Amino acid sequence: MAGYFAAREDVPLRLKLVEPRIDGPRLPMVFDISMGVRKEDRALRDEVDAALSDLKPQIDEVLDEYNVPRLDGSGREISAASAEPGGVR
Repeated sequence: MAGYFAAREDVPLRLKLVEPRIDGPRLPMVFDISMGVRKEDRALRDEVDAALSDLKPQIDEVLDEYNVPRLDGSGREISAASAEPGGVR
């Protein structure tokens, strides 16, 4: 949500990644978003996986439009918002 509001403020704002990623005795400060289906419903799981794969470009476009920062598997930022002039992230 911060990326959405930061991009719309009159005062330039810059988002930073949360550090440390885990605070205290294993309290995660960064997390992935996921979805699930019933374990036995493999057909639905496969359908959801295929839909997410097929729609990835459109999903990324929406996330970029709302300035949602994202990371790759190595923890590097991948969102197009990070490349915008003005440094709003």
